[in-house]
Amino acid sequence: MIPSRPGLLAFDLDGTVLDDSGEITPRTAGALRALAAQGWRIVPATGRPAFMIAGVCDAVGPDVAFGVASNGSQVCSLPDFATLFAAHFAFEAAEDAVRRVRERHPDVIFAFATDHGYTQEHGFDKRMPAQNGRTEVDDVLGIGGSVAYKLIAVHATHGAQWLLDTLTPLVGGHLDVSHIGAEGVEIGPKGIDKASGLAWLCDHLGVAQDDVIAVGDNRNDIEMLRWAAHGVAMGNADQTTKAVADQVIGANTTDGLAMFIESLLD
Repeated sequence: MIPSRPGLLAFDLDGTVLDDSGEITPRTAGALRALAAQGWRIVPATGRPAFMIAGVCDAVGPDVAFGVASNGSQVCSLPDFATLFAAHFAFEAAEDAVRRVRERHPDVIFAFATDHGYTQEHGFDKRMPAQNGRTEVDDVLGIGGSVAYKLIAVHATHGAQWLLDTLTPLVGGHLDVSHIGAEGVEIGPKGIDKASGLAWLCDHLGVAQDDVIAVGDNRNDIEMLRWAAHGVAMGNADQTTKAVADQVIGANTTDGLAMFIESLLD
């Protein structure tokens, strides 16, 4: 049910607030600002790392004050990107998962963030172009560390579904493999997703679950759409995502999110 009072609007980036060129249209940016002016909190919720929310901050402005990043494993304030919450797991658990996968499928390509920094292997950018510009290495495990924050896997020719089916039985029962909305998957602790990150932020801000609307287009948005009081799927979403939503709106290429937000305005 759509909240009857100003609450919190959480929205995915790729395929939702961004058009197919990766930009926010002026109409969408204006709609978000207008919603914030009526007392709503507007929160990006993305599979991307936190630093990749910067474009939304630039386009919309200071009304974007918080973000849920890395599929819920990080919650930050914006635009300073200060971490408020970060899910993590032992470096050794991530290392073991990488080695298990490599034993069976040595052509799987990884990106890895630890307390020592971030690194990605050769070919990663070709499957996850949003990460372009990062230095690539032969082996992500060389970064070292004691805490793992993010472990992403891609394959040069196989897509996310193949990775989900293939890697899940290999990584061990204490870790999950989840879709990140592109051609990759994330390996991490169980129970961490956009819904859990959004729930943490709402608790932090004192926003009730009944006052939350969530909008997305891909399978990594499903938990968030189910958790929110009103889950909205984009017209360009896949059928699985649409099936769990309370409402389906226009596509990201036709200002679908902007038109939905405009319907909320007084």
